[in-house]
Amino acid sequence: MTPTPPQSAPPQLVQIEKPIYGGAFLAHIEGKAVFVPLTLPGEQARIRITEDKRGYATAEAEEIVTAAPQRITPACRHFGVCGGCNYQHADYQAQLAFKQAILRETFLRGAVALPEEMSLLSAQPWAYRNRIRLAFDAAGNPGYRGRKSHAVIPIAECPIAAPLLLSAAQATAEVLRKSAPALRPTEISLFCNADETALLASIFIAASAKAGFDDFARALRQQLPALKGAELVSEGRAGQPARTIAQWGAPSLAYTAAGFDYRVDHGAFFQVNRWLVDALVERVPAVAGSKEEQFPEQTKILPEDAQGDLFHLKRGELLDIRVGGDGLQFAVSLHLRRAIHRKKQIRNFRLRRQHRRQKLIQLRATHKNYIVSSSSGGCASSARNFFLSSALS
Repeated sequence: MTPTPPQSAPPQLVQIEKPIYGGAFLAHIEGKAVFVPLTLPGEQARIRITEDKRGYATAEAEEIVTAAPQRITPACRHFGVCGGCNYQHADYQAQLAFKQAILRETFLRGAVALPEEMSLLSAQPWAYRNRIRLAFDAAGNPGYRGRKSHAVIPIAECPIAAPLLLSAAQATAEVLRKSAPALRPTEISLFCNADETALLASIFIAASAKAGFDDFARALRQQLPALKGAELVSEGRAGQPARTIAQWGAPSLAYTAAGFDYRVDHGAFFQVNRWLVDALVERVPAVAGSKEEQFPEQTKILPEDAQGDLFHLKRGELLDIRVGGDGLQFAVSLHLRRAIHRKKQIRNFRLRRQHRRQKLIQLRATHKNYIVSSSSGGCASSARNFFLSSALS
């Protein structure tokens, strides 16, 4: 690898060509690809190389010589320094076009046939996030990691997050200073439901001391009536998994999406755009259903992502397999059309490792239709293959 050039390296004028995956934009210098953040296609920019590798270089724009018509003033005062957003300097229609272009190129590079028409599902671009994770600086101020470093950038606003989340982060910092300074948190993860009436907080610490956590949680609840539950997570030593060492209040909250109530635990994955959850639940099963003729009638398969737990109820099928911290977690829907009119009941149960295969055999024998999805490999992939081995044989 060529050494990183010194700061005295002269700036160079380049033409910005297109967006690339990761948030930067592509230019070329003497045929070599250069990745330049905070620019836009069609712009001329004077850039300075910050890292020069064998196959590509990275750079920072020192001057926008010719601005693209899509360039706007970012809504967030922290944009550019904060590492959370990449496209706020472009209008929203341009942002959507960038994402479509990147997705199309990804398909082409993977030799995946493109559909004739790529439909676009979007919503308002502000206050959409139902989850954020922030770090604390040395003074206990919450913020995001910097764009070019791991340094914490304290924030006074975050226009893309639900307002409750930012106020919760600021309230947490204040209560920690007053009620539990000994906890010395490193990060905080916050998750709320769509209407911001329920909130979960996960506080991450480097040590394992939990004294005073209950008092802290009660004090935080006084500031945040929406707080339903809080957990204290020890990150442990390098190479060791994080573990929950204390909990206060409820371990989960109810998230209503497309007429169904979902239980979302601390740390569980859930679609992050609260303005799009209902629309996704309506749209994705319809699209997936059009592809089902590729598989036997008794088997319905969703892509291996964690959105299966959102979509299986809408499709009216029986089984969704997810990966939980304690192994396979099964969510068996009882609605089968008629149960839609019977409180849309869902029966959840967890299986210990020694009972897993026995239950898989029973479920495979008694359920004619099922959806199998997983958010990671390992035991979930084994279960998926177990079902498919019978369905495809």
